[in-house]
Amino acid sequence: MLAIVYKRQTQLVLGLCLTLGALMGCQSTTSKSNSDIAQQFYATPDWVKQPPSTAGLLYAVGVAPINSTEANATLAASESARAELAKRIKLNVSATTQVKQSAQSDGSMAFKFDELISNKIPELELKGLSIVDNYIDKASKTAYALAKLDKHMAIMDIEQQIMTLDNELSHKAVDSNAIASVRLKQAIHIKTELSKRQSLNQQLVDFQANQVELSEQGRALEAQANAVFNQLTFAIDKQADQALANKVAYVLSQKGLNITKDTNGDFTLSFNVKWRDLNRNELFYSFATATIKVAEAQKVISTFRQKAKGVSSDAGLAQDKAIEKLGDDFSQAISKQLLTHL
Repeated sequence: MLAIVYKRQTQLVLGLCLTLGALMGCQSTTSKSNSDIAQQFYATPDWVKQPPSTAGLLYAVGVAPINSTEANATLAASESARAELAKRIKLNVSATTQVKQSAQSDGSMAFKFDELISNKIPELELKGLSIVDNYIDKASKTAYALAKLDKHMAIMDIEQQIMTLDNELSHKAVDSNAIASVRLKQAIHIKTELSKRQSLNQQLVDFQANQVELSEQGRALEAQANAVFNQLTFAIDKQADQALANKVAYVLSQKGLNITKDTNGDFTLSFNVKWRDLNRNELFYSFATATIKVAEAQKVISTFRQKAKGVSSDAGLAQDKAIEKLGDDFSQAISKQLLTHL
């Protein structure tokens, strides 16, 4: 009797084990099947086709092909989303900025320095920008990323950066009694800070926010820096070929440089020009290779080379055209060399 009971209990336990095993097997199979179905039929997020639209927020989608790993493609898509968001912000820039820049492009020394300094200002980082979602499309082997920018947070951060710059500017000055290179260095630092400030204010315009006005002290400092640039004088080395020196001086003065006939300029320009002339098919070609030295108090602070070509049916005009081209290149190069070496 006991043997029969024990046998039945054993059969019952075995039956339960087999049942549980079957159920677990079914659950595993079902789970795997559901995973496959989800991977195959999972709907693409709506933001992949159309970024969300929410008041106070900006969205952009970045895309990248999966060439190596999904992780690398996701990173690339995230960078693409940030770039696309930055592009969307830039699209809001008004055309008045371009008009203003064109109106100021008068060839003055101050404008040349403004232009060169602005080109050196790196792209500004924005707070409030984040990647909020990613998606991998295995079928097309493409990674997607969704970037979001909180405009309110970004505006607050920009305004804080401007306040920091204004505080730094309040401790700067131009020493009118210093030598030209020191005054120029001080002016460059001031203009660099002001250019950063202008870029930040332009971002506020992009966000349709009010700009932060420059204080009266800041405007006075800007005027001092501009005066340094515009009052710089350049003397031509008296050892240069006089006829050539006069032509170069005229062209440089037309390009915004203050050329003085006095030998006591803030900086002295000395140059050596080598000519190669060619006459072909009734046209004259003049090739000029010039070496320019910029000196202060008889100390050379910069040396550079420029090349130019002039073409005309008249030999003299061909050379004049080459000199004009040299003068144009000189004015840009002198500004750039001073900006680089100070």
